[in-house]
Amino acid sequence: MKPKFAKTGLFFLILSFSLFLTLGMSWAATSGPEKEGGKLPVVTKPSGPAEKVEKFVVRGREYGYESIDNSECLGCHKKINQRKFAQSVHGANSCNSCHYDITDINVHAEARKARIHAGPVTCHRCHKKEAEEHYASAHFLNDIQCKDCHQDIHEMTPWKGDKVRVIKTCTTCHSYDGYSESVHGKAVLEGNPDSATCSDCHGLHKIPLLKGDEPKTVEFRKEFHTEVCQKCHADKEMMERNKVFLIATQTYYESYHGKVEHLGYPKLVAGCTDCHGFHNILPPDNPKSLISEGRLVETCGKCHRHANANFVQ
Repeated sequence: MKPKFAKTGLFFLILSFSLFLTLGMSWAATSGPEKEGGKLPVVTKPSGPAEKVEKFVVRGREYGYESIDNSECLGCHKKINQRKFAQSVHGANSCNSCHYDITDINVHAEARKARIHAGPVTCHRCHKKEAEEHYASAHFLNDIQCKDCHQDIHEMTPWKGDKVRVIKTCTTCHSYDGYSESVHGKAVLEGNPDSATCSDCHGLHKIPLLKGDEPKTVEFRKEFHTEVCQKCHADKEMMERNKVFLIATQTYYESYHGKVEHLGYPKLVAGCTDCHGFHNILPPDNPKSLISEGRLVETCGKCHRHANANFVQ
């Protein structure tokens, strides 16, 4: 005869199995695939205004941020002219596409009471080519940032190659050195698009380092000044269009100066700017010109210590 507790155990085992089957079927009915089509239920977000997500790419990775409507920013920042900003090159951008540390306008507004401001703006996230050039420039080495040149960032209009605009920007920091009175400066101010302005010689963003007494810097500076002049003055079509004679550039490399420079020793001989100057270039009939009859001995004497009237003939 079997013990009584064996029957009791068998009863509870059957009861437990039945409960397991019942609960399992109930769970499948509530959370399993739908009977028609076998699709899982779709979870939808509450309806509301669509968020505008801006994107940018850094080192091949794409990042996104929720843009804030500009009206919310300009409502407080009244120093920014709304009409001019809308017409500027950045007018279609949201404010926090540049001020990307501002992600919640309410938090930002409350933080003002604690004198917490937006972080410094970097232009390099969008302007990658300009950033690469800037990092290799004399400006970067001297901590000159984008905003130092582009001070009108909220009202900036398309450049369209306006050379007068370049002069105004550069002379904000670089003091007057006679350029405006030079043959180049006068022609630019009169509207001649061929005449050289700051960026034609030095570039817009990759500004070369020319100052310094290190041998490599001196050699580069001498070579730079000659090559940059040749860029325009060896352009036959441009010179004929402006009625500028070509004999100087044609004969320079036939001269002693040009042959030594061409052999790779520019610091040993005179280049274009050693005789003509670089910013204050004037025609020979101007008494202030370095190559005027009255200043030739002085000009040649910078290299040739015993230069005299007979020498300069």
